[in-house]
Amino acid sequence: MIFTRTLMLGAALAALGGPAVALAQAVQRPEPAPVQASDRPIAPATAQPERIILNLTADPAHAMAVTWRTAPGLTGEVQFAEALDGPDFIATATRQDAVTDDAVLAVREAAEFRAAYHSAVMTGLKPATTYVYRVGSGQNWSEWLQFRTAADTAQPFTFLYMGDMQNNILSEASRTLRVGFRKAGDAAFVIHAGDLINRHDSDNEWGEWFASGSFLYAQTPQMPTPGNHEYGRGPILNPQW
Repeated sequence: MIFTRTLMLGAALAALGGPAVALAQAVQRPEPAPVQASDRPIAPATAQPERIILNLTADPAHAMAVTWRTAPGLTGEVQFAEALDGPDFIATATRQDAVTDDAVLAVREAAEFRAAYHSAVMTGLKPATTYVYRVGSGQNWSEWLQFRTAADTAQPFTFLYMGDMQNNILSEASRTLRVGFRKAGDAAFVIHAGDLINRHDSDNEWGEWFASGSFLYAQTPQMPTPGNHEYGRGPILNPQW
């Protein structure tokens, strides 16, 4: 409708000796195709913890899982405590070593990609309680993040349900996720119904997915379900999953 009206305006301008052709051509000019994340050079994993994500456990009232990534060769640790109004919790934080897997992956952007993947489960938590935590090792730590455990009795709760983020993840799909959190900032968790990315082996696309949620993924547990785009050949999930 907008294009039709522009042509009608162009015809009217032509009758008056105006630049009808130039106006029509300006409207028809296509926008450049966005550069796909998988076409960009790959960025190496860093010593600073990245791609931090909370995951629910079988008992979310008493335990919470967390995973993150760093450069290879580094160990990992999680520190956590009950949240207080000030920073005094730091002195009494519980320290727990993470399980670390140094991996060499074949990704779309490079023949070999090296990174250390860390995972830990924070246990002994109290129900319906806010906790703070950070991950890292040595001199490299995340900011202090926080989450709330589930109640140990049946209580109403809210959750977010996300469909295929998949394409233009950071530039466009992130908007839906972030508006969802504006509407339901107290969501207990987020379900992702598969196809988080478009190309299963693109580290850049996985990076965009994590960037789209940023600290939100690190403070609200995520429940992703793999779709067909998370699989490579046959019934095998891509290792980055």
